[in-house]
Amino acid sequence: MSVQTTSALSLIVFDVAEVHQGEEGIMALFTLAILTGVFMLIFGLLKLGSLLRFVPHAVMTGFLNGIAVLIILGQLGDFTGYDSLESNKVMQAIDLIFNFREIQIQTLAVGVVTILLILFLNRTRVKQFSFIIALVLASALIPLFDWSGVLQVADVSTLPSTLPRPIIPDLSFIPALIVPAISIAIVGLVQGAGISQSYPNPDGNYPDASGDFVGQGAANIAAGFFRGMPVGGSLSATSLVVSSGARSRMANITAGIVIAITVVIFGSFIEALAMPALAGLLIVIGIQTL
Repeated sequence: MSVQTTSALSLIVFDVAEVHQGEEGIMALFTLAILTGVFMLIFGLLKLGSLLRFVPHAVMTGFLNGIAVLIILGQLGDFTGYDSLESNKVMQAIDLIFNFREIQIQTLAVGVVTILLILFLNRTRVKQFSFIIALVLASALIPLFDWSGVLQVADVSTLPSTLPRPIIPDLSFIPALIVPAISIAIVGLVQGAGISQSYPNPDGNYPDASGDFVGQGAANIAAGFFRGMPVGGSLSATSLVVSSGARSRMANITAGIVIAITVVIFGSFIEALAMPALAGLLIVIGIQTL
């Protein structure tokens, strides 16, 4: 199971007022991640994962399918180039339907080409690399045809050329962050448990929900100390790593090392990737998850 930022957790974080206070808000975000990790760790050490066996399989399936739908709907803006002003993903999708004339054809073309490339490459010998090949080839359409109106990663954010340095959390935020941290911890743990059910261990062992709690707790504490936001089991990332041929937890450790190296050395290359291409990739993952 891959552990990173997820749509469900990001929605909760967005509603925490303390993280919107400028520079202080950034520190509150890091503190929130650490506090979330502490609660997850406590839940795991108390073996509360055993309570999840009382959650019906149908509920867990519905929960994961809901996340998959949100993954798909959340990409429609980048996929079509239409920036809806609606407040949630469902209303944004409906708004897009009523304003389909504002879809940017070049942006849509890049996204559609990405999906078609993934579907084609998945039938070839290079299927394990289908996602990255599709990303690169679809993004190459921008300089090839001079489609300057298509958003790239660089238009959204500048990637740092160094790895983050550790920080000390601001303990003064803790009283205000206790309730949000518990909420994030519960949602993250339930989501992670659902992923464990959906992707059985290759060796046939039954998933250890409490062990997953401890792992996600440690991940949040580490993320917070290294300037990260709250994390949890990611359905899209797990699907991506499994589709790429992962067979053990070493796949995620290897992916983390590769990401660190890529950010430091190839940041400018990542910034050149097209946003609709990334959206197309995540749409494919969301559909596979459904």
